[in-house]
Amino acid sequence: MADSARAQTVWDWRNDYGAGNTNWGAPDRWWSSSNRTLTGSDQDIQLTIGGSQDSIQWNDVTGAGVRGVTFSSGSASRTVGGNLLKIGIGGTGKIENASGNTQTLDLALSNSTANGLEINPVSGLLNLSNVHLGSNFIDMFGNSTVHYRGDVSGSAPMTWKTNSGTVTAIFSASNTLTSSFNIERGYMILSNASAYVGTGVINIGGAGNGFLAELQLGAGAAQTNAIANSIDIKSVSGNNGVNRSIASVSTSGTNTITGRVTNNNSGLSAKLFIASGGTLRFSNVVSGSGGFYLDSGGGGTLELSSSNTITGGFYIDAGSIKLSGSSANAGDGALHIGSSGGSPNATFWYSGTGGGITASNSLTVNSGSGGRTILSDNTSGVNTFLGSATLNKDLTFSNASGGEFRFGSTFSGAGGITKNGSGTLSFSGDASGIGGTITVNAGRLQIGVGGTTGTIGNDNVSIASGANLAFNRSDNLAYGGVASGTDGTLTQLGSGTLTLTGANSYTGVTTVSAGALRASNNTALGTVAGGAVVSVGAAPELEGGITVGAEALSLSGTGLADGGALRNVSGNNTYGGTITNSSAARINSDTGTLTLSGAINATNQALTFGGSGNITVTGAITNSTAGLTKDGNGTLTLTAGNTYTGGTLVSAGTLQIGNGSTTGSLSSGNITNNGTFLINRSDNFTLDNVVSGTGALIKVAANTLTLGGANTYTGKTTISNGAVNVSAASGLGDNPDAGTTDQLTLNGGRLNVTTGFTANANAGITVGANGGIIDVASGNSMIQGGGLNGSGALTKSGTGTLALTNTAGSYSGSIALSGGVLKVNTSLGSAAVVVTNATAKGSVLSGAGTLGAVTINSGGVIAPGNSPGTLSVSSLTLNGGGGYEWELVNATGVAGTGWDEINVGSGTGTVTVGATSGNQFTVYVLGSNPSNFNSASNYTGAFINSQAVTGCAADAFAIDTSGFSGFSGSLGSFSVSTNVSGDMTLVYA
Repeated sequence: MADSARAQTVWDWRNDYGAGNTNWGAPDRWWSSSNRTLTGSDQDIQLTIGGSQDSIQWNDVTGAGVRGVTFSSGSASRTVGGNLLKIGIGGTGKIENASGNTQTLDLALSNSTANGLEINPVSGLLNLSNVHLGSNFIDMFGNSTVHYRGDVSGSAPMTWKTNSGTVTAIFSASNTLTSSFNIERGYMILSNASAYVGTGVINIGGAGNGFLAELQLGAGAAQTNAIANSIDIKSVSGNNGVNRSIASVSTSGTNTITGRVTNNNSGLSAKLFIASGGTLRFSNVVSGSGGFYLDSGGGGTLELSSSNTITGGFYIDAGSIKLSGSSANAGDGALHIGSSGGSPNATFWYSGTGGGITASNSLTVNSGSGGRTILSDNTSGVNTFLGSATLNKDLTFSNASGGEFRFGSTFSGAGGITKNGSGTLSFSGDASGIGGTITVNAGRLQIGVGGTTGTIGNDNVSIASGANLAFNRSDNLAYGGVASGTDGTLTQLGSGTLTLTGANSYTGVTTVSAGALRASNNTALGTVAGGAVVSVGAAPELEGGITVGAEALSLSGTGLADGGALRNVSGNNTYGGTITNSSAARINSDTGTLTLSGAINATNQALTFGGSGNITVTGAITNSTAGLTKDGNGTLTLTAGNTYTGGTLVSAGTLQIGNGSTTGSLSSGNITNNGTFLINRSDNFTLDNVVSGTGALIKVAANTLTLGGANTYTGKTTISNGAVNVSAASGLGDNPDAGTTDQLTLNGGRLNVTTGFTANANAGITVGANGGIIDVASGNSMIQGGGLNGSGALTKSGTGTLALTNTAGSYSGSIALSGGVLKVNTSLGSAAVVVTNATAKGSVLSGAGTLGAVTINSGGVIAPGNSPGTLSVSSLTLNGGGGYEWELVNATGVAGTGWDEINVGSGTGTVTVGATSGNQFTVYVLGSNPSNFNSASNYTGAFINSQAVTGCAADAFAIDTSGFSGFSGSLGSFSVSTNVSGDMTLVYA
C-alpha cells in the first residue's frame, strides 16, 4: 500500500451533526480539525466514515474528487449513493472497509488520474458499483470481501495482493476491464448468471508463492455469458497445487471458459472444484506441462471440447471429465480416474452422438470405494482410447446403443472390467493383463475390430442376460478363459478362426456370423440351453475328441470356402444337439469322425455331408424334399430312421446305412451313387429305392438285404457278409460298358437269386478269400454271362440253377455244390468241385465245361454235357450215395455226341471210387428212344475217359434205368466194367 501510506488529510463523517441531512455536500458535514464541507473540486483527502448514525448517505456533490473512502473500525453498515466520485486525487486511491460490517458505495467511482486504486476490505463486506479505472490498476488487500456490483472498466490490471490476507472479489455484473486479473492470493468469484469480466487474462496465483488463489464461477445458476478470458496457472512454492484452483459452484447448467487455459508448472496439478450437478466447460485449448485434478469435494463435470496439448495430465478425484466433439481430447499427459482411498465416483466421459473422439493418455484407475467409469454416449461411430491402462480398481465402461468404444492398448493391474450400456466396447489391443474379473452387464464386449490385434488372454468373462461377448479378428485366436453367465451370449464376428478351449458355462446362444468358431472343450459353446446359430459363410469347428451336449444348432450355407457350416477338424468328436437348416447347408469332417447324435431338421433345404474324414449321424434327418448329398473321400454313416423325402446323391466317398445294428435308412427317393454305397444293418432290410450312378454297392452285415429297385448303377457290388436278395439282373445294377472281372464280389457274403435272370457278359463275379454263396431259388435260373474269378471258395446252394457260361474267367478256388444245379459251360481251370446234398440227386453238376478235381458225394450227381456232352475234369472221385446221370442218344455213335462222357485229365487222369457194395454209387441211365439201340444187342462204351481207376468194384455201382425208355423188346442189364486198366466202361448185355 505504498501511495496510500503517504501523508494526507483525513475528513471524518460527523456523527454529532444530528438527525437530518445525510448529504455528503451538506455544510460542515465533515470534520478535520474543524468543520469541513465537500465541494465539487479535487482534494487530496481520505473520507472516513465511522460511528453508527446515517446508515443511508448521499453524494450530492457534482465533480467531487478525493484520495479515497474509509469505513473505520466499528462503523455501522452504510449505503452511500449519489453522484460519481473521483478517487485517487493526490496519490493512489484507497477504498477500505475496516468496520466489520457491510458497507456499500452505490455510486460510480472514477480513477482518471495517473494514480491507481487500492481496494482494501480489511473486515466486513465492501459493495461497489461501477468502477472506472481508465489506464490505472486496482490492487486488493485484506481478509474480507469486495463485491463489484456494477461495471469495472479500464485497461490496467486488477491484482489480489498477498500482503495482508486473503481477499475475495465478487463480480455480479458485466464488466469491461480489458487487462489481466492477477489472483496472487484470494478468490475471484463470478457470482451469478450475468457476471462477465471482460477479456483479460486471469492469472491464478502469484509466481512462486504458496497462497491460495481461486477463480470461482457461479453461486447458483450457471453463467449466461461464456468467460472469454484466458486463464494461466502461476507457479507455486512446494507441492501446493491445491492452492491454485478454479471452482465452478453452480449445481446445474454449464459454466464456459472460451479462453485458453494454461498450466505450465511441470509436476503441479491445479485444483478444479466443480459442484455436483454442474458443468465447467473449457472450449479452448488446455495446454502446459502442469496438470489439473477434479477435487473430491465436487462431483460435477469438466467438459473439454478442443484439441488440447496439456502434458501434465488430469486427475479425476470426483465427478467426470467429458470430451465433447470429435476434435476433443485430454491432452498428452496421464489420466487418473479416482483418488486412492477416496469414496467419490469418478468418470471419464466421451460425449457426442457421432463418435470420432480419440484420447491417447496413459490411464491409471486408482483404488478407493467409489466407482471408476469410462462413459461413451455416441449412438454411432467409434470413440477411441489408445493409451495403456493400469487398473488398481475395477473399471466400468458404459456406452450407448449403436455406438462403439474402442480401447486400443494394454492393461495391467489387479482390477477388473465391467461393461454397462447397450453399445459396444472393443479391445483392439492386448487386454490380457486385466487382473480382475471381466463382467459384461449389457451391450457387447468385443475382442478385436476385424484385424489381427485384440485379446483378453485367458481372462474369465461373466456375461449377463442380454449381454454379448464377441470376437472379431481376421487371424487365428485362442481363448482359454471361462465365459459364464445366465442368458449371456457369445459371437464370432471375425473372418479368422476363434478357438475356445475353456469349460464355458454361459447359457445364451452362440452365434457364428463369420469365420470359424473352433470348440476344443465339451462345453466350449456354453451350456446346452442357448443353442448356436451359424450364418452363411461361417462355421463352428470341433477338435480334440470332445462331446458337445444337446445344444440346438441352426446352420446356413456351406461354411468357409465350402469347408462346412459345421466342421470336424481333428479327432473323434460328437455334437449332440438338434440341427436345423435355415438354408441349404453343408457339414464336413476333415479327419477323424464327427458323430451327430441329435435330429437334423432340414426344413426343406438341401443338406450336404463331405470331407476326407468320417461323419456318423445317429439322429433322424427329417423335413426335407431337397435331398441329401454326400461328397468328399470320407464315410457318412446314417443309423437312424430318416424320413426326408428328397433324393440321395453320393458324389464321392462312402455313404453307409447302419452301423451293425437294426437301424439306418434313407428316404424313399432315388439314390445316385458315384462313390460307395455301403449297407451295414444286422436285421433283414429291403431297399426299394432305385440306385443309379457309377459307384459301388457294398453289403457288410450278417443280415439279408433285398434290392427291390430297378437299379441302373454301373458300379461294382460287394457282399462281404450276410445275404443280398435279387429278383432281376437290375437288382445288381446295369451292365458295365466293358468286361469287369469283379462286377460282383462275394467275400464272405451270399447272393440269393429269388427270380431267375441272365447276367451280362461284362459282369464278372469274383470270389474273395472269405468265399461266397450263390443261392438260386427253386424253379429259377441264374445264367452268369460274365466270367467267374478269384480264388475263394464258392458255395452253390438252393434248388435252382446257376449256369456259368463265360470263357473269360480265371477262377482258381473251389466250389461246394450243396443244392440245385451248377451248369458249367466254361473253363474253370483248376477249380475243384465237391457235390453234396442230403437228398438224393439234390445237387447236380452239369455242363460241358472244364473243371479241376471233382468229388461226387452222397446226394450229389454229375451230369456231363448238354444232352449229351462231355464234361472235363482233372480228377474224379465217386463216393457212395452219389450218382452219374448218363444219357444215351445214339448207341452206335461216339462218346460226347452219342452218349455222355466224363473226360478225366484228357484221358490221363485218375478216377477214385470210394463207393462200396454197402454204399453204392448209382449210375442213372437216361434216354428216350435212343438211336441204333437194340435191346437184344450187346454194347460196351467208355463213359469215363481216364487213365487209371482205383477202388473200382462191380458191386460198388448201382444201375438205375428208370429214366431209360422208348425201345422195343425187353431191356437187358447195364454194368460198370471192373476190368479196368484205363477208361471206365458201361457194359450192356
